[in-house]
Amino acid sequence: MPEKNEYIKWYSSEEAKTIAQLSQRKYKYPQAIGAIDGSHIPINAPLDGKADYLCRKGYPSIVLQAVVDTHIKFRDVYANTAGAAHDATVFYRSPLSKLIATNMPQGDITINDTVIPLHILGDPAYPLSAKIMKGFVGTNLNPADDSFNVYLSSARMCVEIAFGRLKSRWRMLQKRMDLETKASPRIITACCILHNMCEDLKVPLPATNQLEEANAMLYPQPAAEHYDRVDERHAYQMRAAIRDFLAETEPLRKSFHR
Repeated sequence: MPEKNEYIKWYSSEEAKTIAQLSQRKYKYPQAIGAIDGSHIPINAPLDGKADYLCRKGYPSIVLQAVVDTHIKFRDVYANTAGAAHDATVFYRSPLSKLIATNMPQGDITINDTVIPLHILGDPAYPLSAKIMKGFVGTNLNPADDSFNVYLSSARMCVEIAFGRLKSRWRMLQKRMDLETKASPRIITACCILHNMCEDLKVPLPATNQLEEANAMLYPQPAAEHYDRVDERHAYQMRAAIRDFLAETEPLRKSFHR
């Protein structure tokens, strides 16, 4: 198998700044270098400790945690946690939590007198920090908060697209893999490496078939569970500054749940 670090590489600061600029041109949201999310990969869980692998949708799985950039390429992957774990638990167990604490690309800008570092975008399941930004919570948000969430969600689509392409190319990830549980993380990681190679070579996606659609219905992804922890108080100031910047410079957008 190709070496993971050869094809799944963390950002340099110069590269990250370029990606953030590209992301802002496409999605209007500033300083985002990628998005983090988890995807449940169905497996045949061992009888010993099987409950640890049962996700909230009732099937055994391993969580694939990934950071994906605007080019739809994996920048970090971790597939070593049983499916019953919350996404925040997966994050804190993963090497990524230390990586972004010690090796986050540098490239601060100032928006409305607030320093905005380069950061990753997450959903409600992740901790709010200066390194992982997520949206406002609630169904009765004011227009500026709601619009911020829409812009953030648009910029996060890269990770959803990457998971979709990954599972479309390697359909074994859509059904229970007939492997020993301990072998699954290595196979999942290998598929992520091959995904990046395919993206570099612009390999077309295979056509969707009925079996693929049936597997998606059989093994649906659990909805994100909200996580309340805030790692850095500065994150609140960051979010407010970016919200106000978007409200001042871009049209207000509405989410579908309003």
